[in-house]
Amino acid sequence: MKKLGILEWQLTFCKPLPLLLFLMTSVALGIVVLQRFTIVPFTSETILQGFSGIKIGKLPKQTSALSAETDSVNIQYQRKAHLRKICKGYYGPLFDHRTNRSFLLKNRFDTEASGHIAAVDFRIPYDFLVNVVVDDRHKLLYCRVPKVGCTNWLRTLLAVQHRPPKEPSSISKIMVHYKTRWKLLSDYTPKEQVHRITSYFKFMFARNPFDRLLSAYKNKFVEKNVAFRKSYNSLIIKNYRKQANRTTSSSNKMISFEEFLRYVSDPVSYYYDPTQVISGGVGHNRHWSRVSDMCNPCLVDYDYIGSYENINEEAKIVLKLANISQYVEFPSKEKTHYSTSTNYSLTDSYSLVSQDVIEKVKKVYGIDFELFGYDINVLNNIENHCCS
Repeated sequence: MKKLGILEWQLTFCKPLPLLLFLMTSVALGIVVLQRFTIVPFTSETILQGFSGIKIGKLPKQTSALSAETDSVNIQYQRKAHLRKICKGYYGPLFDHRTNRSFLLKNRFDTEASGHIAAVDFRIPYDFLVNVVVDDRHKLLYCRVPKVGCTNWLRTLLAVQHRPPKEPSSISKIMVHYKTRWKLLSDYTPKEQVHRITSYFKFMFARNPFDRLLSAYKNKFVEKNVAFRKSYNSLIIKNYRKQANRTTSSSNKMISFEEFLRYVSDPVSYYYDPTQVISGGVGHNRHWSRVSDMCNPCLVDYDYIGSYENINEEAKIVLKLANISQYVEFPSKEKTHYSTSTNYSLTDSYSLVSQDVIEKVKKVYGIDFELFGYDINVLNNIENHCCS
């Protein structure tokens, strides 16, 4: 075998080394970059595995605008992955992918003559269509949920329609709830509905069901809301108050929080609600109807699912994603929240409710707890003072 001189050895074996080192360095850097910046596909099973057992309540602390945006993207991946996993458990593999949902949606709406009929067949109740506010100017769909920042979101969407935009907090609560001020998804033809659902920016907010029910009770029955007392008090007292405490004239009597919860957790109340009977429909009143019934997140692929518990911070993200943050700011609770309904302690209020009623509430609103990641056992350790 021919011996190579030192010079020949260097020319033979060392010449490729710079290229080899360059390639190795490039590969190493590429791996680091991919690990740092690659976004996991939305349909990947690794999302469901990596985000099991998530808590949705609050965004992590944010140290900069860049980290805030990164955190919001990650939070949405977590929420959507969790939601889709739960939806799959309730409805099966049909609801596992966005493409399947959109395909079903398009076919149903294209083949049915009526939006109402299509919605029923397609498992989106008519309640969904009448709950979604449409902003054609900015291509937005907002699923309004009472007691989840709904009034302030309507203020914001109304303010941005003006040129120049108005200050949302200057718009009265009465004004934003005039029905003629809004175009709802139910106002459009089936074909127009599916176009908006599949192409507009869609968002909604959820809230802990225990907290939302307490807020609804305080706002509609503790505060002086004559219409609600007239519609519900006598009905609730007649059917859910102990016989010994009933009176013949009960329409103006105060109902307790437990009596209210007995009513909303009774399946009968779903099919006989005074306000729905008048309009010829069924279902709970919107102020305590389940968020899942009103917004149908298992069937509609929302671009943003927000948390009421962090609404001021998350509203900024929504406005930016909707491309209207340059025109308007979401009003803070301090500027617009006139109700005293949230000044009541959650634990104090539920400590006066019997455990059997709390269990019934869990059963009725369980899907909302599951879909939006709220702890259904949060009241387990409170000291119960009911019925003593």
